[in-house]
Amino acid sequence: MGIGVGVLAAVLSLFVPDCEETVALPAEGAAFAWDQDALWAQLEARYRASRERCDALERVIPVRLYAVGHTLESFRILRGETLRHDDPALPALETAFFELAADVAACPSHAAELVELQARLRDVIKDISVHWDLDERPSEAGGIGPRDRLYRLLQGSRLAVEEVILQMPEGAALPVLARGRDEPSDSPFVWVHGVRVHSGDILLSRGGAPTSALIARGSDYPGHYSHVALVHVASGSGSASGSASGSEASGSESESGAGSESESESESESESGSESESDSDSESDSESESDSESDSESESELGLGGPAEVEVAEEAVLDDDEVLDLDESDAEELSPAADEAEPDAERARADALARFRTVEAHIETGTRIAGLEPYESDGKLRVLLLRPRGALGSAERFAHAAAEHALREAEARHVPYDFAMDTSDPSRMFCSEVVAFAYRAQGIELWKGLTTMSEPATARWLAAFGVRHFETFGPSDLEHDPQLVVVAEWRDPEQLFEAHLDDAVVDALLEGAAQAGDEVSYDPWKLPVARLMKAWSWVKNRFGGVGPIPEGMSATVALRVRWLGERHAELRARLERKVEQYRARTGHRPPYWELVRMANASRRLR
Repeated sequence: MGIGVGVLAAVLSLFVPDCEETVALPAEGAAFAWDQDALWAQLEARYRASRERCDALERVIPVRLYAVGHTLESFRILRGETLRHDDPALPALETAFFELAADVAACPSHAAELVELQARLRDVIKDISVHWDLDERPSEAGGIGPRDRLYRLLQGSRLAVEEVILQMPEGAALPVLARGRDEPSDSPFVWVHGVRVHSGDILLSRGGAPTSALIARGSDYPGHYSHVALVHVASGSGSASGSASGSEASGSESESGAGSESESESESESESGSESESDSDSESDSESESDSESDSESESELGLGGPAEVEVAEEAVLDDDEVLDLDESDAEELSPAADEAEPDAERARADALARFRTVEAHIETGTRIAGLEPYESDGKLRVLLLRPRGALGSAERFAHAAAEHALREAEARHVPYDFAMDTSDPSRMFCSEVVAFAYRAQGIELWKGLTTMSEPATARWLAAFGVRHFETFGPSDLEHDPQLVVVAEWRDPEQLFEAHLDDAVVDALLEGAAQAGDEVSYDPWKLPVARLMKAWSWVKNRFGGVGPIPEGMSATVALRVRWLGERHAELRARLERKVEQYRARTGHRPPYWELVRMANASRRLR
């Protein structure tokens, strides 16, 4: 009888809730708010009206594209170091770009030029913001600080362009690849999908899981990325030896790494394996140059799907007689440097497979090393390639040194995932910490403007998933860091719309938490099974394996992750039905602000 009582007590104990500390102390600060409902309505009305007068706009849009481009060049050449964040020219630029985007969305024959113009805007504004103090507060009540201005320009222009991409008619999809600036680097590089990727480059990506959307949106400055990976390219004498600045990478070394990671940062029961790879440097007798684009690789290899890569139209160089009185040297400075020719696709691919690695942290495995194929095989809704400015570090090949540091650390020890997001403890790391600590070892502090979660409801939700530090390194904020240059971006329209739907649902959930007190929940009747699964996972972790519940995640948190997935799927299904009704009524997809309104309406139905 005593044994039976003991067994019964043990079974009943499995139902006892965890004594977890989920009280969240939000960060100091204030959540950014557009407060532009009237403008959004005006832009939507403008879009609908413009659809009826495309013949007239076809003559006007090129002039307005040119005017915005002229403004950007005047900023860069004449006022780059003196343009303050509160200069009235900047909100005027924002409004002009929004209105131009509404017209191009309605009459999309100039969509490629707008995408290219937004890349130039981002590049120029990031150059200018190098001279801003992002911690500076507004000088007067109701004013705007440097960080808010930077966010408005970069995030606002991105949202405007993505609305254009999503309104493109069938059969007229924009290129998946949008090029930024090929910042010179002396680090080894390989060609990946037509883009030169250097050691020390940083890859931002977005997974398709609900927690990926929560990571991207759950901060004072909501963004679009949930994951960061640091690129390591082994030195070698293959087809990609050399650099954007013309220097050659020399030497030969062998790199080894293990790991097969999953980008889905939400599935607590996801399976993940690790494999050990050992690669020797590729050798080649000569470099083959080609002036034609590669047509054999599909962007689907990045997990994006969609059409094969097509370049966005080259940057237009302003005519000095028509715009500014430039001398010959100034004109050369405006012209983009001629790219080195990419090797043929087969050789470029083989070289990348041999020498490309990522060092990154995933919830299932902690910090791991992966090759190109594992990185591409993870489903990604979008990818952004960043590179540190050449002037950022004084040491030769400082970016490669950062990548080497991260690689050595990942090979030397097992580093569990840091669910608490504690940036002061390197014994555990989440994805952003891998990049931050690698560059810190070179004396470089990234994240000019930390991610903060000052909204109590947002902090409370994140705390339910294990977060304990609400001022940290967020993936999305790297996009806005003035120390980093955007080299390239991959966006497939259909995957992009998937990301917008996920974002809208999470925004609605967080709004429900803030306004209605909605809480994260879970099914307590599943707790015993979850605890048994956690025990099995613990055993597997001790022998180097990966269990159904990640190392460092409790059974209760795993159930909350499952609850979020189910709640998100429920709201998204309702949202998709509303989207189809909207498209049937209007003939076009709803803009993002309308998606959020629909998602909120679906949330209130429950």
